Formats: sequence, structure tokens, C-alpha cells
Amino acid sequence: MSLVKNLLIMVGVSAGGVYTLGTLIDGLSPPADKKSVQASHEHPKPESEFEHQFNQLMAGADPSDLFEATAAGGARDCLHGRIQMSDGNHSALNGRLYVAHRSSDITYIQTLEPSDTYLVQGPLQAVTANRQTEIPDAAKQALQRDIQHIERCTERSFYLSSINETPPES
Repeated sequence: MSLVKNLLIMVGVSAGGVYTLGTLIDGLSPPADKKSVQASHEHPKPESEFEHQFNQLMAGADPSDLFEATAAGGARDCLHGRIQMSDGNHSALNGRLYVAHRSSDITYIQTLEPSDTYLVQGPLQAVTANRQTEIPDAAKQALQRDIQHIERCTERSFYLSSINETPPES
């Protein structure tokens, strides 16, 4: 008799569990008389910051220009250190001290020993730069300010695979 009693208790508990589970599911489901919300194709979802940064990295952007400076780092628009050229492509600039200032997606670089060389990196140049004899006055002034307050700049090597010679404008 205890077997029948145990079976009846199990059936009762199972039925109660099914009823409770059904009530829970009904409570979470939207009512049948309401329309479901559908995704709109008229307004695409804006690109997340991660997607934006990832797309810029894939396009060749310098990671140090995309991400926030670390607690030990300096200003994001000012760098200083030594120029490092890729193996087999050494130039007279390899190992020279520099200061760089980033403004409007363009990086202006001035060597410090001697200070007669300017390099310019455009927005799509990650490992190359163009040697120029002149740069805009605003860029020169920004570089001079950065040299005066070099302790505010982030220190790191500036890696380049090549330097393009830009002919002087006539």
C-alpha cells in the first residue's frame, strides 16, 4: 500500500510543479492581444565605441591614438622618445630623439638632435611618414609648447618602416 501512496504523492507533486511552471511561463510571456515589437530597419543601431575603435584599428590607425592614456601615461596628443626604424631600413633618423604632436588626424614630428627635420603622418599612415622641410605655423608652435613641457608628453618609441621624401614645393 505504501507504493500506491508514494505514486499518488509523486503524481500530485508533479502536477503541482507543471501547473506552477505553466503559470510562471504565462507571467513572463506578453499577452496574446498585444502586438510584438519588431526591429526597425529605418534607423540602424549606432556603432558602439568598441566597433568604432576596432574598425579604425583594421584601417591602420595607431592604437595609442585610439585608447585612453594609462594612469602612468601622458597627454594623448603629445609624444616623445626615440625614432625606431624597421630592420634593414635604417636611416640617419634611427635612434634620434623626437617630439610629436597630433592635431586633426595628422601627427607632426620634430627631431631634437638637431631640430632640422620634420616628419608628417597622415590619418592612414601607421608606420610611414613624409619628410617635409616646412610644416604649418600652428603645428610648429604646438611642437615648441610640447618641447617646453615635455614632462606632460607620453614617452614611447616611434616605430617607422619607411620615410618618404617629399620634394620641396616650388
